[in-house]
Amino acid sequence: MISLRDREREAWPIDGYLAAWKTYRRLANENVVTASHLVARGRWPKKEGLHLCDIGCGDGRLMESVLMASPSWVEEVRLVDPESELLAEAVASVTETNLVRSVRAYLGPAEELLPQAADGCDGLLLVHVAYLLPRQHFVSLLRSLPMDVPCFIVLDSKASVFTSLWKHTSPKYYRRSLAAHAAIEGLPRSDFEVQRSSFRARLPDPRSLTRPDLLGAVLSILCYAEFSRLEREGKLEQIYGVLDKFCEGAHITCESVCYELIRR
Repeated sequence: MISLRDREREAWPIDGYLAAWKTYRRLANENVVTASHLVARGRWPKKEGLHLCDIGCGDGRLMESVLMASPSWVEEVRLVDPESELLAEAVASVTETNLVRSVRAYLGPAEELLPQAADGCDGLLLVHVAYLLPRQHFVSLLRSLPMDVPCFIVLDSKASVFTSLWKHTSPKYYRRSLAAHAAIEGLPRSDFEVQRSSFRARLPDPRSLTRPDLLGAVLSILCYAEFSRLEREGKLEQIYGVLDKFCEGAHITCESVCYELIRR
């Protein structure tokens, strides 16, 4: 029998995804920029004692940044993730801030746990998760959002450095990214309010990293493909050509889109 952990890791684009992803996140300013953008949105709940739910919370570092940036204090955080090691890490990360009174953990798939985990929450986060979900699961998740609760869904923009690279290096995730945007944009406006905004994060240009392990980790995440395979297939020149389009000085810019959804 395939365990939940193994089933969810099958959705990861590469072997060693977790380690490479963590390296990328430590080099980029993505968490801080994302958190600052979220709490500044018009639909961010304006009350004290917030109850927040992070669907696909990963290691909890984004929620940690949200707690730091939130203009009001947070009563409870609910963390949902199918990966037990990440979920435990997220609980520890959020608890250690001592900025929230209660932390609850939900282990399992987002589309199954959403109704339970989101019940009574003031706001939901779904940040860079859609690419790891089959389209039908993502659509099901959208349809099961709680009524009248703002949900903040963050995706790479259709023309971001990630999406532009995936078009050449990881077609499966390129299609999933476009399908996620289409699913949100196609929601019936009679049932959903949708607002769209964008923001940019940045990371050091990986070509400036002198250590091969750092270069390999960052490019593997940017391309959602093993660096060794990209190198073996002679795709580095094409990849570097894409990076040139997003290079600003010593950094690569990464544009994200934030959809604010309210189901009526």
